[in-house]
Amino acid sequence: MLVYEHEMQNVAHNIRWLREKNKLTQSEMAKLLSVSPTSLRKIERGELPPRLRVLVPFNVSSRFGISPADLFSKKLR
Repeated sequence: MLVYEHEMQNVAHNIRWLREKNKLTQSEMAKLLSVSPTSLRKIERGELPPRLRVLVPFNVSSRFGISPADLFSKKLR
């Protein structure tokens, strides 16, 4: 899956926004998304490792009711 820089920035923003909106720690959010806390920190900085590019949007979509397209295409508020 090809991910452009602006899309990656949207994902980073949206995941952090969802975590903060739901009052979750990074450890709690990491557990919900089935990633390590270290991976979540990288994701929130805009570094989505290639092996997580499908897993993370799918998990966010199923846990928070956000479409993967919205996760990449716009910043949630």
